[in-house]
Amino acid sequence: MRSLFKATLFLIILQGCGNHKNGINRFSPSNDTLVIRTQKQLGDGLFGNGVAPIHFKDTNDTFPYAIVYPKHLPISKRFQIWTEIKADNSNFVDGIAGIKDGVKIFVLDENNNRDLTDDSIRNFEEIKWKTNSGLIKCSYMISNGKQMVKDSSWVRIGNSMNGLSYGRSEHLKANFSIGKESYQISANDFWSAASFAYSTTTEIALTGEGHVLKDSLPEKDKLKVGEYLKLGTQYYRFDNISNNGEYITLIKENHFKSKIGAQVGMLAPAFKAITVDGDTIDSKKLHDKPIIIANSCGCGNDTISTEAYYAIKKMYGNKAYVLRLDSKIRNNPEGMQIDMEEAFNKDIYDKYRGTYCSRICYVINKNSRMIDKFTITDWKSALPALLSKN
Repeated sequence: MRSLFKATLFLIILQGCGNHKNGINRFSPSNDTLVIRTQKQLGDGLFGNGVAPIHFKDTNDTFPYAIVYPKHLPISKRFQIWTEIKADNSNFVDGIAGIKDGVKIFVLDENNNRDLTDDSIRNFEEIKWKTNSGLIKCSYMISNGKQMVKDSSWVRIGNSMNGLSYGRSEHLKANFSIGKESYQISANDFWSAASFAYSTTTEIALTGEGHVLKDSLPEKDKLKVGEYLKLGTQYYRFDNISNNGEYITLIKENHFKSKIGAQVGMLAPAFKAITVDGDTIDSKKLHDKPIIIANSCGCGNDTISTEAYYAIKKMYGNKAYVLRLDSKIRNNPEGMQIDMEEAFNKDIYDKYRGTYCSRICYVINKNSRMIDKFTITDWKSALPALLSKN
């Protein structure tokens, strides 16, 4: 009887957590913590993923372990893709590159057996963006936060940035319910595309509610760790994601409207900054008009985001304070332009940029409430209706 009581009690506890085998991802409205099991999906989904350059080494160089090379294949270079970028981690997906019949080729250890004689030989080709065609499925070892486990994903490999580059091409999806209401969330970690681990740069989004699924993902719907997902009338903080992306944890929050942050609906963080002209800007003194904080970036020879700032300033400079954030601002510093290389501006960088290459535009109303967030090049569709109301 005692054993039966313990087994029954254990089952009740699992049901309370909403994550038991027969009811995975089913939760009660009374659950304050939701630990949601995810599933990997092929390709980038509604998100985007980047790539990183492959670093080659001579095959006779020093490596953590030996691999078996294909016979009769002229191999000159070897490379390794990190499973997770940590100093104490030595798990990789291995590859080699060479020339066959005058054509550049590479081989990836797809089954992670350190033997490339049973893997496909592929030609160097241009990266195929926005398609799942040509993605390579590969296996690897990774920590799930407790122990090393075998896992798999897909990688995009091809010519980019003047050489062979690679990037993980997957996204996570989870269907779950809270009481009688059903939802779908998706997740991706753009900044960790060079490995297979998930980090604090992971973004999640509500991609389905009831039977309605989204077919696009506005920037304001992508939430970072520490931000809040609205499910029905209740908010939940995106608390963390496991190292291998298997679990996402959400924690109920009952005081969202009083929170300060760069998420739409929150109170916007106050800031001080110095412009390239040497003027000091204090957001607490800018309450007579809305504030537009426009991030631009010259990464990849981009000029469009900078041009968008000037267009916004020309169109709405009399209706709003229009600030530009960028690095190494040198030419035509017209208006409130804030250089991220200036040490004093670390405060606004941390609150409204966060990455070197950002093209996000924030709109704050006169009550210091964040009312929108979008990619700066989408300003023509976002700002007219928004500023007419504010």
